[in-house]
Amino acid sequence: MNLIKLTLTSFLMTSLIACGGGSPDKETDTPNLDSGDQTTGDTTDGGTAGGGTPGGDDGTGGTNLIEDIRFGSGSGDEFKNRSINFENGYSLLGTTQFITVSVIDPNNDSSIVAQNYTYKFSSACAEKTPPKSSFLTDTIVNASGTAKASYTNESCLADTITVSLINPDGTEKAQIVSSLEVSVPKLGSGSGIDFVEGKISGNVSLIDTKSTTLSLNAVDRHISAINKKISSDDGKDFIVKWASDCAAATFTPASQILTSDIETAYNAGSCTADTVTASLYTQQDKVNPIHTANVSISIGSEVCTNAIT
Repeated sequence: MNLIKLTLTSFLMTSLIACGGGSPDKETDTPNLDSGDQTTGDTTDGGTAGGGTPGGDDGTGGTNLIEDIRFGSGSGDEFKNRSINFENGYSLLGTTQFITVSVIDPNNDSSIVAQNYTYKFSSACAEKTPPKSSFLTDTIVNASGTAKASYTNESCLADTITVSLINPDGTEKAQIVSSLEVSVPKLGSGSGIDFVEGKISGNVSLIDTKSTTLSLNAVDRHISAINKKISSDDGKDFIVKWASDCAAATFTPASQILTSDIETAYNAGSCTADTVTASLYTQQDKVNPIHTANVSISIGSEVCTNAIT
């Protein structure tokens, strides 16, 4: 009996397998990588996109990252290696300008390299205590291949600018160090070849009067500016303060924003002689003048002598 049961069991199992009734292999669902249903990071304001094309350059060091680059200013035929572009070519003390750098591919007609980098701006005067210059933003992260920083020279007479190019992994790729020439505004009268440094215009010989109108202006003495008049109206933040050696004298106004031509009404009061000083300040430093001009004023009355015949 047992032999019959064993034979029947073997026959049934063999028949079941032959008819495909055995256990099937386990299947694994494979996601469709080409479905386009990928999550992409926000790229606003120079941000870096996440989940880019597989095997491509996502701007943060992918397989297509260009390693042979040059760091400087401009692009194409106008590219200058290891050079910083200063908007004005120099710095007028007390003013703000843009500083620009770029990354190019020397093997592709010096075209801009659009890869993600961090640009760090610093200056010798910005590191002083208190700072004498500053950047609106000293660290810029983008993938445009260029970076532009707003630089303000509050009271620096000579500065050195450093811009470092940082890879996405935090290592330094390149660095540029450049001296920045500074021009100091001067007070006086006139402009161009007619400018007279330190001159305050007006009637300075007061006979039978106590008042007069005094005027002057400020110019940029840099060789490229050719004594061009400067003004706070042009975005240059300067203040002129008037002062007198004689305490009885008054000015209206005594302090004013620099315009192309500024005037003040001087009244000698009880003074019999005086020296007037005009001082130029930046908005950032209203204590230490960057330039002064002065004039002596004589005060008296006309003496008449009648001859007796």
